[in-house]
Amino acid sequence: MSSSPYIHGTSEREQRRLVEQADLLRNLLAGNLALHPGEHLLEIGCGVGAVLGQIARAHPEARLSGIDISANQIAAAHLHLEGLGLGGPELRMGDGAQLPWPAGHFDPIRMVWVVEHLADPLAVLREARRVLRPGGSIHLTETDYASLRVSPPDRAIGLLGGLRGPLQPPRRCPRRPAPGAAAGAGRLHDGGQPDRGAPPLVSRPAG
Repeated sequence: MSSSPYIHGTSEREQRRLVEQADLLRNLLAGNLALHPGEHLLEIGCGVGAVLGQIARAHPEARLSGIDISANQIAAAHLHLEGLGLGGPELRMGDGAQLPWPAGHFDPIRMVWVVEHLADPLAVLREARRVLRPGGSIHLTETDYASLRVSPPDRAIGLLGGLRGPLQPPRRCPRRPAPGAAAGAGRLHDGGQPDRGAPPLVSRPAG
């Protein structure tokens, strides 16, 4: 299996939460999506179709597909999309590590808050790459729990997942160096602290 049991469950309350969460972060999710007319997008781990519904409304000319390992979520996705008056997206139940489409079938592929639930993320990513057309893109949206800071500190939250020991209060991000400041001041990483040895935040393949 490529996925662990979904920790939040598939109750009606949880399904409503997923829709509300996607709606709350609508601008963030839409702002980093480049989808052109005629392209075919796949969402792996589409859940109740909350994100697919947003994409379908914003890009009515695009073809959309979604897959989720839960029959309950796929059933809820059909209801959600039909409630929005959207019958276009193709929905399938299945494992992200064994996608039922041929190689090179999709233009962009999205996974929103999915990787954290996978027992074998690389298996799903390899399969996503297989069904991606040459030059296509795979976009992941995840929560960086390691950067979580709570103020005032809360021991219960700190123990949840063992987040790097006791949680510290939020720290202010240093001001951007003024023009002409010495080069090599270091990159910013977790917590807003400069780290001269930190790897780049974005890496690109050579060539």
